[in-house]
Amino acid sequence: KQLDDVQNGDTFIFCAGKYKFKKEIAFQNKSNVRLFGIGRVSIITTRGRENVIGFSSCNNIVIRNIHFVHVLDSSAMICDGSVLVLNKCKNVTVDKCILSGCGIVGVSVNKSNNVNITNNYIHDNRIFGVEVKSSNRVVIQNNDFRDNGEHLKYSLADYVVLKNNKLRYRTPSRVPRIIRVGKRRKIKTLEQAFDIVKSNDTIMLDAGK
Repeated sequence: KQLDDVQNGDTFIFCAGKYKFKKEIAFQNKSNVRLFGIGRVSIITTRGRENVIGFSSCNNIVIRNIHFVHVLDSSAMICDGSVLVLNKCKNVTVDKCILSGCGIVGVSVNKSNNVNITNNYIHDNRIFGVEVKSSNRVVIQNNDFRDNGEHLKYSLADYVVLKNNKLRYRTPSRVPRIIRVGKRRKIKTLEQAFDIVKSNDTIMLDAGK
């Protein structure tokens, strides 16, 4: 069965190996879909202007144990696609995955609700490791962020939990940050994420109280 044939309720299991695609793997209006990797699984997009994988208006999605990455072919001059994109989705879990550049954003969450990003290695994305925009109830927990342009950015997010993430750079003098743009209701945050690195504190961005 091909990815283009995935239907609501399907579980798609990738056996160990490398899977190359010339265009974005795109899911739209899908529900109760699970993508699992067994062993070392890499899903590769060879076109720099494409996202590796994207979900639009999807519900109840689980993605686990897959490496998503751009590996450009000789015709690609620039890499300006993202790795994983969630747009207008709800109830999504991304767990135990690797999301790596040269893509511009490792995980882009836009207008989505109830998203769990847990136990992932997110590294070498050119602009952001994770970017959350206009979304509600996003949990970012137990992830390893390394050498992204900036590790985390959120804007107009109603409720975000950041817990036990490692934010680091190979350059010791560079301080990891959380970037906040704009305000929605009464959100509280820390502009600098250095305390998270040292003590693995929990930061709650709760607009509901």
